[in-house]
Order: sequence, then C-alpha cells, then structure tokens
Amino acid sequence: MLAAIHIQLIVGTIFIILYSVTILGLVLVIITENRNPLKTIPWVIVLLLAPGIGLLFYFFFGQDNRKQRIISRRTYKRIMKITSRRLRSSGPL
Repeated sequence: MLAAIHIQLIVGTIFIILYSVTILGLVLVIITENRNPLKTIPWVIVLLLAPGIGLLFYFFFGQDNRKQRIISRRTYKRIMKITSRRLRSSGPL
C-alpha cells in the first residue's frame, strides 16, 4: 500500500516537472518570436491557464510562418543566382 502511494507521488512529481518545463519553453519561444506584445501576452496567458488546448491552438493558429517562407525564398533566389553565374563563367561542359 505504501509502495503504491510512493509510486504515485514519484509519477506525479515527474509529470509536474515535465509540464512546467514544457510550458516554460513554449512561453520563452513565444516571447522570443519578436512579435507584437498585444499578440504575445494572450498566447502566454492561454498556455498558462489551459496548456493542452492552448498548445494545440498555438500550433494551428499562433505560429507565424510568413517570415520563414520569405527568408527561404530569398535564400533560394540567392543560391540560384550564384549557381547560374558559376555555370556561365565556367563555359561549356
């Protein structure tokens, strides 16, 4: 009987630690995204008060992927320019 209570205490402690680390990590990610504070504060509050639902909502609606796409397009264009210059300068194969 005492062993079962001890195991429940250990499992509960591990769950609370994992929960805290996950929420803290997500809050840090949201804060470091350098977005408008009026959008950041509600996401932090939602994650702290309803972490399960808030996590799902953030992954579907909260992430801003537009910046990543613009950067990858610029990088792709830059790489294409460099390779086309090198191909032109090397002459026929």
